Amino acid sequence: MRIIQTQQDIDSLQYSPLPPTFLKHIQEYFTQLRNSFHDKDDPYFSLQPYGPIFILKVGDNLE
Repeated sequence: MRIIQTQQDIDSLQYSPLPPTFLKHIQEYFTQLRNSFHDKDDPYFSLQPYGPIFILKVGDNLE
């Protein structure tokens, strides 16, 4: 399971085995969320207050 909350998390996906089209979709979705929720006076953005993006793998235990 991957948990995406920050740009650093998005950047780390570049080294994952995710298909490029899926990776692009996740990057675009994160950008949309950042543009919607980001306070322009704050240089850092995190999805923590709003809920992260979860990427599940086969066999991940959700309990």
